Amino acid sequence: MLNRFIVRLMLVCAAVMAAVGPLCAAGNGDNSPRRPKVALVLCGGGAKGAAHIGALKVLEEANVPIDMIVGTSIGGLVGGLYAMGYSAAELDSIVSGCDWKYLLSDNSYSRRDESFDARSMDAKYLVRVPFYGMNAAKSESPISRLPSGFIGGQNVLNFLNGLAMQYRGNIEFKNLPVPFACVATDLSTGEAVVLDRGELTMAMRATMAIPGVFSPVEIDGRVLVDGGVVNNFPVDVARNMGADIVIGVDIKNDAPSVDELRAMPQVFMQMLDLLGYDAYVRNVQDVDILIKPDVSKYGTFSFNAPAIAQLIKNGEVATREKIESVDSLVRRLSTLALGDHGQPSPVQAAPQREKFCFADVVLSGVPYKDQHWLRRLSGLKPGVELTKVDIDRGISVLMGTKAFSSVTYTIKGQGTAEEVLELSLVKGPSNVLALGARYDSEEAAGMLVHIGANELGLLGSKVGFTGRLSYNPYGEVNYSFNSKYFPKIEFNYKVGSMDLNIYKSTENQNNLDFLYQRGEINLANIYLRNYNFKVGARYEHYNYSRYLKYHVPDNYQDYSLKDKSYQSFYFSGKMDNLDDDYFASHGVAVEVEGAYWPESYSNGITPFGAVKLMVDGTMRAGKRVVFLPHLYGRVLIGDCTEIPYLNYFGGAEPGRYFSQQLPFIGMNHANPIYNSVMIARMDVRRQFGSNHYVYAIANYLRSGMSIDEMLSSRGFGIWGLGVKYAYNSPIGPLSFNVHWSDYDHKVGAYVSLGHYF
Repeated sequence: MLNRFIVRLMLVCAAVMAAVGPLCAAGNGDNSPRRPKVALVLCGGGAKGAAHIGALKVLEEANVPIDMIVGTSIGGLVGGLYAMGYSAAELDSIVSGCDWKYLLSDNSYSRRDESFDARSMDAKYLVRVPFYGMNAAKSESPISRLPSGFIGGQNVLNFLNGLAMQYRGNIEFKNLPVPFACVATDLSTGEAVVLDRGELTMAMRATMAIPGVFSPVEIDGRVLVDGGVVNNFPVDVARNMGADIVIGVDIKNDAPSVDELRAMPQVFMQMLDLLGYDAYVRNVQDVDILIKPDVSKYGTFSFNAPAIAQLIKNGEVATREKIESVDSLVRRLSTLALGDHGQPSPVQAAPQREKFCFADVVLSGVPYKDQHWLRRLSGLKPGVELTKVDIDRGISVLMGTKAFSSVTYTIKGQGTAEEVLELSLVKGPSNVLALGARYDSEEAAGMLVHIGANELGLLGSKVGFTGRLSYNPYGEVNYSFNSKYFPKIEFNYKVGSMDLNIYKSTENQNNLDFLYQRGEINLANIYLRNYNFKVGARYEHYNYSRYLKYHVPDNYQDYSLKDKSYQSFYFSGKMDNLDDDYFASHGVAVEVEGAYWPESYSNGITPFGAVKLMVDGTMRAGKRVVFLPHLYGRVLIGDCTEIPYLNYFGGAEPGRYFSQQLPFIGMNHANPIYNSVMIARMDVRRQFGSNHYVYAIANYLRSGMSIDEMLSSRGFGIWGLGVKYAYNSPIGPLSFNVHWSDYDHKVGAYVSLGHYF
């Protein structure tokens, strides 16, 4: 009888053990029950990954112990940050506050950190295509020749570097506050690659490298792209890491309809989904608690603030729908202990350091002889106290040289006296082909073509050719030699033709048609970024082919109009820290130019000079309103009777027909004016949405034969008023203005599209 009871008791115990399974496994080498390990698995899906944060919020509220986290693509990014110790609330703040337009672009530097040459190119050209020379393949880093996507991904990587300051270098991801792994795809073999050690931020960057969108990442000799290609919902990876219970957040959209597959982006993303579909189905079936937020109205690139906010909310809603299962799991687990492998709850990241003082700053990818100069240029020097902002600014400065396709960093020896900042610089293509196009109601359509050899190189000789195809065409050749420690030498030759009407008020006074040539040599500074100084000599020749009746202001003398050559000496100084070429909200730009034309008996030229000043400022008044004060002026010194160098005003753009032409709202065309002229202008700009702007503009001009006359009652003064609408379009600024002036008492209009050149 007793034996029969013992046998039955043993059978019952065996049945209980089989039913409980992992709940009764050995914990620390003894027979005490151990708590099963819980894994959180986060699916890939681009912007839809914001729903993961909403799910994490509810899981935190429910006190779910998360023993490991595994993700793919955006799931790897969110999961990696959570594994570092960032709470769901902190992730909400980070993701909601991101400048996604900046992160999902290759604009990895601010305008203020560019050289003047680079700014000039950005302000003129719609398309810039860098390319390598014939002999570059042997010398360039392999990673720089990878099949690139539309986005290099440096901004995302450096963004992650800033958030992961405490977890840099070669580490085991299992030693993070929450053990972590993410999945990438080997582009060569098509195999899934589990990233669970190494450089954490580089692994997170690799898992989200969508083919054709982000450039691939090279890790340990393998070229890696987005893990979603083969394993977008890596439940199997969590199981292999020892997970007993898996909570999965699935943000995959339902199969697209026929209508949704008519656009190329949708077709491309669906093709990627199909590659890993079988693995996705298997993994969904292996989840213990499946959370599926509503992402039906959103896509991979829905990175806008309203979409992010709603997706986070949808993640919360979907998780609360599973709250009974979640609470039941928590109650079961609360009675068991995980043992030595337990994690504190809630997990907290190590405090972020605010200041660094590196024992050394090492630059790889550039010759040793250039490293000291680049450290000085970027401000990233050993023994100097630096903040995260300083590091970001230094990288921005290095990228602003246009010589590098990427600049990333890591910190070695964290927290020790031998802490080292290592910068990895990848040299980019040094040659460039650039194209610009525009239309305006003054000169109709125009195209600008530029090709430069070594123009994006850091140092040495640079050669460029520019051709303008328009109503007033020209061709220009530039050569410069750039040194680290000496002013650069520039040579320039330009030839073109000009056909323009010169007005007095609304009356077309004459038509001028001529060919011109200009050659100059100068010394200029290099890489002062916000400052540019030049001093040089210039030769110009004007060959007039047609000249109709010419009327000038009453006080002017008789002007000669003959084919002539001119020699002059000049200087220019510019300061520009505006944050945008066309829609600036911060900063100021100042330009001062002076020139002297010596006497020439053979050409009948008496000596004269000219000084020009242009100031453009900004004053922000609230989030969307900006006051834009401007001051323009030019003074002729001496007896100038030369048509090409007289003062002109009119039009929306400075220097349209003559380099000294000053803009004036109220008059469209070039109008001659007296020897001394000053224009004060104020624009009030109001922004609507992200790309629409409305301006109210007023300007006032004073002029006279001398400065004293200009400022006295004997001077000449006119008002101009205007309103303007502008749209920051993908092909350049689109603007339309309506204006009036008391000079002619007529209403005029001006339309332009594209970058001005």
